[in-house]
Amino acid sequence: MSEEKKVSRRRYLKYAGGAAVAVAIAAAGYGVYEATKPPPPPPEKQQLTIWHACTAAELSLLQQQIADYEKNRPNVEFELKQHSYDDRDHDIVATEMHLYHATPPDLYLTDQPVQFEVGKLGDAIELDNYLEGWDGLTDIPKSLWDACSYNGKIIAIPQDFFVPVIFYNKDLLSQAGVEKFPDTWDGLLETCKALNKPEKGEYAVGWAWSDDAAYWSIEAFLLSNGGGMYKGGQVILNSAESVEAAEFVAELAKYSAPNAPSWTYEDYDGAFTSGKLAIQLGNGSWNIGNYANTEPNLNYGIAPYPKATRTGSMIVPGHRVRFLMPLQRFLLIGEKFPLETYINEAIAFAKWLLSKDEQLRWCKGLDYMPVRSSVLDDPFFKQPFYDAFKYEYENALAEFPADILTGAWPANAYDSIVQSYAKAYQAIIVSKQDVKQALDEATAEIEQAIKP
Repeated sequence: MSEEKKVSRRRYLKYAGGAAVAVAIAAAGYGVYEATKPPPPPPEKQQLTIWHACTAAELSLLQQQIADYEKNRPNVEFELKQHSYDDRDHDIVATEMHLYHATPPDLYLTDQPVQFEVGKLGDAIELDNYLEGWDGLTDIPKSLWDACSYNGKIIAIPQDFFVPVIFYNKDLLSQAGVEKFPDTWDGLLETCKALNKPEKGEYAVGWAWSDDAAYWSIEAFLLSNGGGMYKGGQVILNSAESVEAAEFVAELAKYSAPNAPSWTYEDYDGAFTSGKLAIQLGNGSWNIGNYANTEPNLNYGIAPYPKATRTGSMIVPGHRVRFLMPLQRFLLIGEKFPLETYINEAIAFAKWLLSKDEQLRWCKGLDYMPVRSSVLDDPFFKQPFYDAFKYEYENALAEFPADILTGAWPANAYDSIVQSYAKAYQAIIVSKQDVKQALDEATAEIEQAIKP
């Protein structure tokens, strides 16, 4: 036998012998067989997408919560996709109308009026049966569920409820001899007179002006006076009560910076933190955490909106509900899971996120008001900062359904309404237009916008 053949045979015997040993060991129960045959692949993960317009702080906490959820659901994996706040409704509606080559998300964390726009497209998932028996149905106030319903069916799950409050600089009030934040319109006006120091570049009061920021900041005055935007099936923006309240807002504006109507939110916020603005109308709980991180030495307080002089009442719009909305995704070729599996998982995650423990974690981490009434009983919310929010929470819930949030209107009505509202105040305060005339014009525009 040639030397070359001997070598080849030795190699064969070596490998054959090794294989025989492996089989023998495996037969003896040592498990080497597993190394010679690849283990079965792990179960395929179910991947769900969440679209959102979260702030950095919100996103950081949401990522932590998702990581904890995935630990208990190892076969589920979430992907987060950021959308800008301004584009949130356009992006989802365009996708639902198949204008994008993309599948809708399994969950959308967003706010109004997206729920109604998706509802009108016929793509919303009716959640009543999925939520049957869940304790959140009774622990979350009915008015918030109403805001998340379309044609009498629940299509979204409330996640956050924001009410506008007033932030004020305690040091500036003390220097002006104001010992306590006023609780009436007359008192607020007198306080603004004392605080306003234009010669120093310091101004008494300010609010955000653009689009729905104007509504958010000053609609409380109209509601408290018996007016508002919409009630009893008709637009009441030009009612005598609304006009009277708008005239009061115009008086307040005399004690704001001359260029205040052109301020962005950043301008308005920067003026307050720099000590150039004493009173912010229409701030929210999100800034408690922001100021703790960026302005730890800012000495400020938080107050509810004052009571109307004529009625003696206080009502805030409280219209900002943010929610988790499960959506009908497009099943892609090759996917291993049926559509119902995605829907069930998305709803299970939303319910977990709104469980009492996770809702408390969310609110404590971000200094937010809870949507669950039982969570509001936690000692954390007994801090003085939350007194104003709790007081307004009750009043806002009482008024909430009757103002401008309704699914009966065309999908783009909300944007048209708040733009007409902001334009009216620009006309009153900047152009000095007659208050009644400006509100008459805005009323006509809004009536046109809400026509079916």
